[in-house]
Amino acid sequence: MNDMTTTPQVDPVLLALQQQIADNAVRADIECYAAFTFDADGNRLFNLKQPLEEEVDMQVILQAVAYIELRGDVFPWHMKRRIDAPHLVQFVDKEALV
Repeated sequence: MNDMTTTPQVDPVLLALQQQIADNAVRADIECYAAFTFDADGNRLFNLKQPLEEEVDMQVILQAVAYIELRGDVFPWHMKRRIDAPHLVQFVDKEALV
């Protein structure tokens, strides 16, 4: 008998692999698809409100930002927002901070 109320089992190995793939790709999604500029110190700032090219789906950028924020401090880098312009972010490697 097929019970429609039971939830299918999720393979933990598959789930871990999916998370690792997402973790590896999320920064690149922003770096590849968001327009960028440079600040006075030469740091590259990515604009989360403007795609690099017209045909880029903004959903890719918005999902990447949401994923980074939901995952928290698990990456070997930080995504830092500008205080004066929070739609501009830069990536700073944690090892560069020590």
